[in-house]
Amino acid sequence: MTPARYNECLAILHWPTITVAEILGVPASVAMSWMLGTKPVPASVDAWLEGLVEAHLRLRPATELAG
Repeated sequence: MTPARYNECLAILHWPTITVAEILGVPASVAMSWMLGTKPVPASVDAWLEGLVEAHLRLRPATELAG
C-alpha cells in the first residue's frame, strides 16, 4: 500500500491517523510513518483497510437510510 492509498483509505473512512493508531494499538508515530511513507504499511493493515473501504463504499450512507 502506498502512502497515497493509505491516506485515501483514511479519507474515505473519515478517520484521522490517530484513530488508526488507537484501533491497532500502535504508537501514533507508527501510523504517521505509514502516512508519510517512511515505513511500509504492513500487509495485514493494508488488507484490513482495503476491506473496510470496500464495505464502506458498498453500503449507503446513514443519511439515506434515515429518510
